[in-house]
Amino acid sequence: MLEIVLDEPKNVYAPSQNVSGRVKVTIYDNPKKVKSLDFCCKGEAHTSWDRYEGKCNVKRENRWIIPYEGREEYFRIEKNLIGGKGSLVELQPGEHVYPFSCTLPAAAPSSFEGTKGFVRYTVKATLVRPWKLNYHARKIIKVVRPLDLNVISRLREPASVVMNKSFCCLWCKSGPLNVTLSLPYTGYTPGQSITATCEIDNGSDVDVEEIVFTLKQLVFYHSTNPWKESWATENRIAVKSHVQRIAARTRERFDETLIVPDVPPSHLTYCAIIDLDYLFHVMVKLSPFHTDMSSAIPLTIGSVPLEGTLLPFMNNSLSEFQPIQSECTSDSSILVSDNEKQSTKLSPTYYELNGTPQIVSNEEDVKAVLLPKVN
Repeated sequence: MLEIVLDEPKNVYAPSQNVSGRVKVTIYDNPKKVKSLDFCCKGEAHTSWDRYEGKCNVKRENRWIIPYEGREEYFRIEKNLIGGKGSLVELQPGEHVYPFSCTLPAAAPSSFEGTKGFVRYTVKATLVRPWKLNYHARKIIKVVRPLDLNVISRLREPASVVMNKSFCCLWCKSGPLNVTLSLPYTGYTPGQSITATCEIDNGSDVDVEEIVFTLKQLVFYHSTNPWKESWATENRIAVKSHVQRIAARTRERFDETLIVPDVPPSHLTYCAIIDLDYLFHVMVKLSPFHTDMSSAIPLTIGSVPLEGTLLPFMNNSLSEFQPIQSECTSDSSILVSDNEKQSTKLSPTYYELNGTPQIVSNEEDVKAVLLPKVN
């Protein structure tokens, strides 16, 4: 009976962009009387988790649960499409269409869905009926805040980490095991390939059984009630393994590639209760009875790729693409600089030009730790 149809078929928007569509009301039998048809578009963020306090012993349990939560509301736009002010409207059988339009604020963070919280944007229609239950229709829209990697100069610089380890057996000490992980740059967009170079100089007597490369998403949730606290989760969003054994006293050099899946940009700008970071993690698994080695390189995930990192055939597609121009409306309560207005232009994603890659692995909440209180 009630349906929301958006004009944007992909249901993806940028800050300051207009959200428009239609609310369809279908009356099948006899005429129906309604009080009003209300429309609401809102953006909000919410975090929540529980923490156990106290001690548990054999005789009695002296524990209690403290719920933590944080809330932010970025905007709320409410409109009355028909009726209101105590009047009744009679709708005849058939389909009735009511258009709507609203503008997203310039300071809207990117959408995000996590295990302990979310940043979510919804459009909702409510058909209010006298002395009866109301009808509701709701749609979630996705907001992607443009993050141009070209404005962060350090992302063009190569990065590397070096791991060293020596092994002892009583008074004997073997040669060192040296592992070097290198990346050509540290800024990527969804759909791009991360090509890592791994160099192993195994001067020890211990074999390297496997090397695992993982793209990790670090999410930090913050609470405001009952007081400021933080919770962190670590999600493996892409995994690849080099299973060829590297024997003792040998050297090897190889490249491994991971594809960045469809994930939100780093940092979640303008969201104060959720932070988002990414790491390229490497784990060197050794033969039994030896401790594995691991290290990581911080990455920045954006929406506009670094210039020169696209494949040659993609440059032509970029030149033909017409970016969406979004400007802040005059009644916006947020002042936006000229540089930020330019950043609201949406360049094509790697997916639109090169197709959607397959996610190698997606495991939520593989590690959770409680962090100290935030001052």
